[in-house]
Amino acid sequence: SPSRIVNVASYAAGGLDINDLNYEKRRYDSNGAYMASKQANRMISRAAAERFKDDGIIVHSCHPGVTTSNILREFGMAQGFESADAAAATPIFLASYEPASQLGTGKFWKDCREAGCEFVRNKKAVDTLWDKCKAYC
Repeated sequence: SPSRIVNVASYAAGGLDINDLNYEKRRYDSNGAYMASKQANRMISRAAAERFKDDGIIVHSCHPGVTTSNILREFGMAQGFESADAAAATPIFLASYEPASQLGTGKFWKDCREAGCEFVRNKKAVDTLWDKCKAYC
């Protein structure tokens, strides 16, 4: 079975400024930073999928579900909608599904189903983010 990378992202994603990843040119906002980081997770997953496919590594990102957590409280919500078990279902599905190759690679998943992702359609932005992240290494 191929190796797998499962990145936990979120459906609450967006607002990533590829030219200001560290909020040096704009005011920091914790909710905005969370959403931008989850957009970046999806984009990096797609970039990694493209780069690792010839090595037999499958990469996906997923929304795990909304469960009670400290970060949820930061968003002003007292509790989540799913149990911890339900929230774990999609990451576990992606990590254990056989044969893994049937799921493809570089996709975003929610509720154990492929979900479209607007952020990975812009290959130039995906590649730019990958390159910027590599520069941090």
